[in-house]
Amino acid sequence: MGILTEGELAPLTFEEIQQYKEFLKTHGIQQFCRHYNKIKDKNYETLKWGDEIEMMMIRLDDEKKSAPLVCKAKDIIGPLTEAENLNPGNTDTAWRPEMTEWMIESSPGRPYGGNIDHFNTVEANMKIRRDELMSYFNDDKERILSLSTYPRLGCRDVFYPPMENKVEENDATRSYCIPDEVLNQTHIRFRKLAEMMTKRKGRKLFRNAPIFRDTNTPNPFIDPDVPKDSPEDIEVMKPNHVHLDSVCNGLGCGCLQTTFQACNVEEARTLYDQQTVLAPIVMALSASSPCIKGYLLETDTRWENISGLCDDRRADELGEVPLIDKTRRRLYKSRYGSVDMYLSEENDKYNDIDIIYRDEHLKILLDEGIDQQLARHIAHLFTRDPLAVYKHMLEDQEMDHFELFNSTNWQTVRFKPPPPGANMGWRVEMRPIESQLTDFENAAFTCFVVLLTRVCLSYELNLAIPMSKVEKNMERASKRDAARQEKFFFRTNLGPEETESRNEEMTMNEIINGGTTFPGLLNVIQFYLSHLDIDADTRCTISQYLKLISARASGEVLTTASWMRKFIRSHPKYKFDSVVSEEINYDLMKMCTEITSGNVQCPDLFTPDLMSKSCRYVPEKNKKMLEEVEKITKNLNGRQTSFFKKQC
Repeated sequence: MGILTEGELAPLTFEEIQQYKEFLKTHGIQQFCRHYNKIKDKNYETLKWGDEIEMMMIRLDDEKKSAPLVCKAKDIIGPLTEAENLNPGNTDTAWRPEMTEWMIESSPGRPYGGNIDHFNTVEANMKIRRDELMSYFNDDKERILSLSTYPRLGCRDVFYPPMENKVEENDATRSYCIPDEVLNQTHIRFRKLAEMMTKRKGRKLFRNAPIFRDTNTPNPFIDPDVPKDSPEDIEVMKPNHVHLDSVCNGLGCGCLQTTFQACNVEEARTLYDQQTVLAPIVMALSASSPCIKGYLLETDTRWENISGLCDDRRADELGEVPLIDKTRRRLYKSRYGSVDMYLSEENDKYNDIDIIYRDEHLKILLDEGIDQQLARHIAHLFTRDPLAVYKHMLEDQEMDHFELFNSTNWQTVRFKPPPPGANMGWRVEMRPIESQLTDFENAAFTCFVVLLTRVCLSYELNLAIPMSKVEKNMERASKRDAARQEKFFFRTNLGPEETESRNEEMTMNEIINGGTTFPGLLNVIQFYLSHLDIDADTRCTISQYLKLISARASGEVLTTASWMRKFIRSHPKYKFDSVVSEEINYDLMKMCTEITSGNVQCPDLFTPDLMSKSCRYVPEKNKKMLEEVEKITKNLNGRQTSFFKKQC
């Protein structure tokens, strides 16, 4: 959710932000320029990486056959963060508050590094985090799930303790279905984000999610939960769509994020480009959000719902009326959307969609020596307005003004400069991976993405295709059963000597496992791994993770979204009307907790023989291994080109 400012905070009102926003924009750009020119030539340690998972708390009530969300993050986050506050950087776990009271963000206390054996500790660390959070639960009915979207989020009576939703008291969201009371209670930033997006748009935020049309689904389906006395909802709702009216329906969803620290700014720009292409691929492969507000949807991921519910564009920015003044621009996406442009110089030729920015902002950047491509990216960020601003920020606070904008441009991939004064390098954050039920699955997706990153850097591969085709991939990735039913544009010639992209529409199976014109990403990873000195346990664990990714791509096993959809449609109480009732949801959540704990095998999601040998720490005997990035570059420099000429 971005940087959380600590201490006693005095937030600006929406009206005050309007007075200062041009000042904040100018100073934010100047801060970036000053900071960039100070550190642009600095090199950092070998690539580091980590993950973030948002945990959801639920309560299984066997008597009532209900599974409400437990809203008590405010009671847990303090004790959870105490050890890290006392000994920063030296704990196994790290915890952060999230948008809502039923969520807490977990991550490893220390980043993973270049040692290949770190891949064998990821799953074990995820389990440590899950167990640590569970240790703060006194009610034996309470459980933790790493869900992307709670199936009945937006229905009545889905919170514990029970709370009444009084629309007149929902100053931040004006929602008729989710009370503002569930917004995070420990940090004012979260409520301010919701409030300022609503005020900026000039009406409540909304998203019309296409309903899955089953045999008995009404035609047309008109969302029966929309109040007849709410004209702003009636005005925008659509037939055959589920109407969502709270930012909590979006930012109250969870995901699995991976963050990479690059060795320098150029490596970070390369990482950003490769992750941009991979984003829709891993989103489709990890899909786990087939329903919301008690209805099955025609989509399988959370992305479009969040995008709509964070869309604070006004009518002139949407192109519905002329622009009201020279500081405004026509904006083609929500501030929660896909990446718009590549950052590395070699991929500028694939930037074939319009990049919106203000000329005066671009001029500041160019005058300070920022290259044209990076300058356009930074200027583009500043087409958005600041949201959560505090009075102390009006002073020139190193990079605070820049972070106001960078941290609220929620794109599929985020480019993050090193924080001033911290021993941290340039980072790239991959954001669209959906949460999985088990630590094994979450570790598998994390390690898959990290290994692809290592391969791209080590072999100097390039995945870039025209940005317009990445956009089409994003549109397809959210569709129902996209991993099996859709085709995606992907580059077939990855080698470092290739100057122009040759790309084709391929199935997920062809992209991951290989086809007639492409060897498949897993084969490229396997070639990379075959030249590393890996201990037996780590090799076994990685092999099991890649088998899962391969099976999901081939359709041998289902995505979490497809499995959930199958479970719901096979339930004896399901009426084939797209409705996910409280009892169906209870049985689904109960099954999810059984799968998460390992008490139930689920061959639809992963075969029983897939088990890792993950351990808590890298064995002492392996700590002296060469950093794999350095070793692969040294040992394979002469062999990589011939392999990719032949295979790619």
